[in-house]
Amino acid sequence: MSGIRVYRRNLGNHIGKSAALIIGIMVLIFGAVGIASLIAGIKYLKTNDTKEGYITITATISDIVSKKTTDGYSHEVYLTYTYDGVTYENKRYNIYSSSMYIGKEIEILCDSEHPDRIQSKLGLKLPTIVMFVIGGTFTLVSIILVIVMIKLLRGPKDIKEKLLKKGLRLKAVIEEIRTETESYVTGGTAYRIICTYTDTNENIIYRFKSDLLLEDPSANYYVGMPIEVVVDSKDYSQYYVNVGFGQTQKVVDFV
Repeated sequence: MSGIRVYRRNLGNHIGKSAALIIGIMVLIFGAVGIASLIAGIKYLKTNDTKEGYITITATISDIVSKKTTDGYSHEVYLTYTYDGVTYENKRYNIYSSSMYIGKEIEILCDSEHPDRIQSKLGLKLPTIVMFVIGGTFTLVSIILVIVMIKLLRGPKDIKEKLLKKGLRLKAVIEEIRTETESYVTGGTAYRIICTYTDTNENIIYRFKSDLLLEDPSANYYVGMPIEVVVDSKDYSQYYVNVGFGQTQKVVDFV
């Protein structure tokens, strides 16, 4: 077995880890916003649940004003109601639905300390609902990003292991041993083995490249030498050049 050291984190993996780093930062941002929104929603919900002074009364819709907007129509609802012997007329209501009409009686919440202030049950909890929606959305996005980040970090290794276990093993031929001076990934000289496999049945030549090698493989590999390439039988673009199991001898040709 060859003693050549292989630099597993090739250029593709390096880009994957860079993307994973960016995604990691996004996870922190989305996660922080999501959790903060959920906590704020819970606190607001508890505050509303314990808030005293709101009582349920019956009011009558006294007017509905429709205004044309660029998106269609907006509606302003006004109510008339009586509380503690005092009648309050044409008080703006914060909810509209298509089932509303002038003269309809509805149940609303009235502030007993300030009876001129009214709310719908939904409107009182609307900020809480918004906070939960925002918090849940941001938290869900952060979870999805974590899954993507894990796949970026573990994907190449998983693909290699899967190929070595279940992949189709091809007998390729070394075409070139390439030197990559000042490699972007390693920061110094690195090497690759370029090899080809000919599918005689389909009359197709497939060309593959190895992971980056930290040592010159010329002592163990040479042009024209057979080398194993493990591929996905359904997708040859998923492959692994099996450098570690090459022959250890070098042929010196004096012909």
